[in-house]
Amino acid sequence: MNIFSKNNHAVSGFHFYLIVSVFLPVWCVRDVGASEKLPVPPLVFVLVVDQMRDDYFGKFQKVYSDSGFNRLLKNGVRFTRHFIPYANTETGPGHATILSGRLPSSTAIVRNKWYYQGGDSAIYCEQGGPADKVFYAETQERKGPAQFKGLTVGDMLKKTNSRSKVFALATKDYAAVMLGGKSPDAVYWNERVSHNITTSRYYVDSLPSWVSHWNSTNPVRNSWQTVWSMLLPEVKYKTALMPVGNPYVKDKKWKGSFPHRLTSSSMGYHPMQTERELLFLQSLIQHESVGKDTIPDLVAWSISSTDYMGHQYGMESRELMDVYARIDKVIHKLLNFLNKELGPQNYAFILTSDHGVRKTVKLALARGDKKAVLLNKSKITKNIIHKLRGVYSIPEIKSINADFRLMRIRGNEVYFNRALIDSLGLPYDAIIKSVASLLKETKGIERVYDNRLTVSGDAFSNAYRKSYYQGRSGTLSFAITPHGSFDVVNGMHGYFGEDCQHIPLVAVLPGLNPAMVDRPTEITDLAPTLAALLRVTVETNFDGKVLPELLLKE
Repeated sequence: MNIFSKNNHAVSGFHFYLIVSVFLPVWCVRDVGASEKLPVPPLVFVLVVDQMRDDYFGKFQKVYSDSGFNRLLKNGVRFTRHFIPYANTETGPGHATILSGRLPSSTAIVRNKWYYQGGDSAIYCEQGGPADKVFYAETQERKGPAQFKGLTVGDMLKKTNSRSKVFALATKDYAAVMLGGKSPDAVYWNERVSHNITTSRYYVDSLPSWVSHWNSTNPVRNSWQTVWSMLLPEVKYKTALMPVGNPYVKDKKWKGSFPHRLTSSSMGYHPMQTERELLFLQSLIQHESVGKDTIPDLVAWSISSTDYMGHQYGMESRELMDVYARIDKVIHKLLNFLNKELGPQNYAFILTSDHGVRKTVKLALARGDKKAVLLNKSKITKNIIHKLRGVYSIPEIKSINADFRLMRIRGNEVYFNRALIDSLGLPYDAIIKSVASLLKETKGIERVYDNRLTVSGDAFSNAYRKSYYQGRSGTLSFAITPHGSFDVVNGMHGYFGEDCQHIPLVAVLPGLNPAMVDRPTEITDLAPTLAALLRVTVETNFDGKVLPELLLKE
């Protein structure tokens, strides 16, 4: 069912999730009423595959081997109805929730970036304090968890036993920062100019010597490939719906068909970047003696190439299939490394994601989908400003740049520059009501909400309240049709709907038999479960519930 529809009363799988997640008691396909708890593993390893939808297990099955994703499915506990319960399905909120077990309304990480109400200054979710300078960065970048409210499982693990080790790694700085929490041993990411593995002074006073040595002996030029060719025979990619030579790619340097010519300026987007991060991760585990004793450690790694290429090419492309084929190979290497380094009985392995992604609307339109709607954010904003000028006599002054500073659409929210509106002598409340009315008339936008009012009663508003944090969220929010998307890039997310909210969760734990758990679970449930598994002293109120299927032997 179209979950936004006013007339269709059928119940979809996603709508069923929304109902049963509230009213249904805990159940699954196997009995977990056993008597013995699982032992505390020396290492809990959490792998986050950015922008991975749950249905990618089946959709890309042709490019998977038996030793990567399928190996996890064969040996693990898979939660088939694992959802994000909030509306703003972006990378920052997802990573902030995974290891905190708290909603964006609690962590205050409402988006990747937001605008403080009353002004037009952008705040990035990983923006650190004055002393949090990034190593290797040529600019005065500051990165750290200053914007994050609360604690992660890693923070609680360090407080429970200071000898426990906690590390986070990602291509994206904000993914790494959100996974790392406030008191990890270190957090690392890919520096966007030098492409060295870096961190900030929030975490360490100076880079460990082994990290500096790794960067000097593993420069980009040694791992760089100027041509991106298919990893597997072309027949493996025949299920891709996107035409060869994807005509919808916006960025010219990514246009065309295989083989793709690449430059070092796009190393962070490079399909082989994950292989390089794996090498660093292996060095980290060895140099930091992770998982080598009975004191439990926690390592989280977020793979970003899946998100970057999903945005460039769309979920229907051969390119994205190839990226997942490469991730499958990386998982195989990682599991073999952990088995050799620690032994298969000495680590727990968790696979999940931060959000899903919507289908490529331009492709849907080309294939005759009459429900598909492509929203042009720039045109919508300019149209609204043009109509406001006719009513409120807003001056067309270039220095004011009212088209962009008066209001900004960010995802499914609208931010207003209160200071500018007041300085122009415009009626603030009337402006908001006018914009809300104009948005309601926009094709592809189904409902609009004034977030200053108490809104409840429908699925979107309930989910949005879980994304809302006073002072960081927009004044207006709106629901986009399930078949609609803004025209920014091919693979868009950040929306409310099953395509963006249904994510994977697979856990392989020593002493736990494989199983399929067919009941509603949420992204907030993993952290309290890991806290229970690691026997940490809990110092927070989780928004999720413990998953008993991951704690008890059969």
